[in-house]
Amino acid sequence: MQSARQIYPVKARSDNWMYLVVDEASKEGAVVDPYDWKKMLDVVKEKGVNLANHPQGSSIKAYAGSYSPGTNTIVKDKSSFELAGGNIKGGCGRFFEGTAEEMHAALSYLSKLPQDTIVYNGHEYTSGSAKFGQSVEPDNKDISRLQELVKNGDGCSAGKSTIADELTWNVFMRLGQPAIQKATGETDPVKVMGKLREMKNAA
Repeated sequence: MQSARQIYPVKARSDNWMYLVVDEASKEGAVVDPYDWKKMLDVVKEKGVNLANHPQGSSIKAYAGSYSPGTNTIVKDKSSFELAGGNIKGGCGRFFEGTAEEMHAALSYLSKLPQDTIVYNGHEYTSGSAKFGQSVEPDNKDISRLQELVKNGDGCSAGKSTIADELTWNVFMRLGQPAIQKATGETDPVKVMGKLREMKNAA
């Protein structure tokens, strides 16, 4: 039976996604990464989500990894809130304060999720990630499939692929592949990860 839950991507900036999750039967909802709460609230009202019985006019749980306006539930590492995904979609985020080792650990964790887990990326970097992946692993036909998804899409890649797809086309999750090790000149997974991110930063 098809799920009555709908997930609506909402663009916060030119390349950021927020998400509204709605149970269509009860009209209860939840929000993920409400970077622009005012814009999200407009979508919440548009979709007819139940806003009753809350002192601030919203019964919605708003999840994020750190505090932002509109957030009322902070998600900790490896916790679950019935919406699996990550900022990956053919690539990975910049390390900033983190390290290659930490990114490798994070993507290794995601790779062990059920293969049919749908990916909801936090940023829309898919086109650039596919282009970079092709330069690193040019004979990978699955990266060509990702490029087609971007080419034939509507500008939103969220919710259109799975962890199984990521394992075939995301070079940051394929660190043991000979072509990727050759491109980076490294074989240790953490060093391959670090070199890949350096190459992507310079691309």
